[in-house]
Amino acid sequence: MAKQDPLRLRAQDADGLTTVSSFLQDALILPKDIQFDKAARRFAMVANRFRWETQRGLFKPRPTRVKTFVRFDFVDSVHTRSFDPEDTIPLNLLSIAAAADTEVRLTFSNGPEIALICEAIDMTLDDVGPPWLANRAPRHSA
Repeated sequence: MAKQDPLRLRAQDADGLTTVSSFLQDALILPKDIQFDKAARRFAMVANRFRWETQRGLFKPRPTRVKTFVRFDFVDSVHTRSFDPEDTIPLNLLSIAAAADTEVRLTFSNGPEIALICEAIDMTLDDVGPPWLANRAPRHSA
């Protein structure tokens, strides 16, 4: 497996969220690894990110995942739909998008959503630790 530097990204507007979202598509996240610190106004989660950036070109290497820390700052409140923080089944992240100037929506497969009401969009993504081989690449129906 080829060595690559950890991915470190920051988004501060809707376009930036779209870019970062593409790197987080199909990340697997345990509900217990999603936290909101109201006093610090910080929403954070730890994800097992599929490394889509390695799956380009004619000769694709074996698929890999990497542990990734995702943080949103300046978050005033968090609202959830169909989300059970006690669930032990990983959530599959589909997208992160700005729903309004100060609202960010995280959408997961099978219905759960998390809405962040923010003073401003300020998101960071940091890979932590080495990548590992994944059983297979995620598949999407047409």
